[in-house]
Amino acid sequence: MLGSPLGINAKHWLGGANAFDLAVGGGPGLRFHGDYEWGIAQVLKNKSDLTLDLYLGVGGIVGFGSGLCGYYPDRFCSSNVYGGARVPFGLDFQLARAPVNFGFELAPGILFGNDGVGALFDVFLFVRYLF
Repeated sequence: MLGSPLGINAKHWLGGANAFDLAVGGGPGLRFHGDYEWGIAQVLKNKSDLTLDLYLGVGGIVGFGSGLCGYYPDRFCSSNVYGGARVPFGLDFQLARAPVNFGFELAPGILFGNDGVGALFDVFLFVRYLF
């Protein structure tokens, strides 16, 4: 994942248009997130082995505040543990002959920590290994 967060992401298709993804990255601090994603539309289905899917999901976040913080408030950049929820929306380009896909994701959400509540807004480009 290139953006916010910056990290590694993997996706597993559950059959049909639904999938589950897991990620580890920075921002704020070191964080982990997992999402369940529903395929809401297949925009492009081409015989040249490329498809374009739109998806919407829901997921959770667990993180540790020390490390990469970026634009997040200081309350999530201490050594405190935080948690939250996110709602990813993205475009997913799938290559039929390779176990990778690439795309763009936006994910608003909310974070809860020892020092309060804050907004989350993930924006990143990705290249995923499909497992």
